[in-house]
Amino acid sequence: MEKDTNMNTQKSSGFQEDLEYLRHTPLLRRLDYECLKLLAMVSRRIEFTAGDQVFVQGEDDGYAYFIIAGQLQAYYIKDGNNQLIRTYEPGQFIGSLALLGKMPRIFTLQAPDNAETLRLGRDEFQKAVEQFPSSFLKIISCLTTELLTWDRILLEDKGFQIDKDFHALGISLL
Repeated sequence: MEKDTNMNTQKSSGFQEDLEYLRHTPLLRRLDYECLKLLAMVSRRIEFTAGDQVFVQGEDDGYAYFIIAGQLQAYYIKDGNNQLIRTYEPGQFIGSLALLGKMPRIFTLQAPDNAETLRLGRDEFQKAVEQFPSSFLKIISCLTTELLTWDRILLEDKGFQIDKDFHALGISLL
């Protein structure tokens, strides 16, 4: 079961760590320092134990997660079968598009063992970013860079076959 590990008076070192985590996430890295500080203040540390579901396929929970410790695994559920898609490690930021708008989950994300995350909610994110008008353009710039990088990585993948896997490309064409 998920557990909120924030206390009413968050320690300064915890705040600084959270600020650093957010500062190094691709979607947020170009934001003004003051905006990042506000995002760190409204973020919450959440712990998960083995088997906990972070989010569920088809639901729109409105959260993004920075993995502090442990791993999280993404599963695609089809016809009652769970297919492991990917394992996420500490330092990765998952679900950032949910911060920008309604985003039903394509996968179920689950903790195989104990994990600690920094959770940022859509409502808190949008309220914070509204206070810094230049933030939206900076976020779009970061998002564009990430989408282009994604297509390039797919093209350079040694196992990628243009004739078979080409349908996976084109995210940068949106």
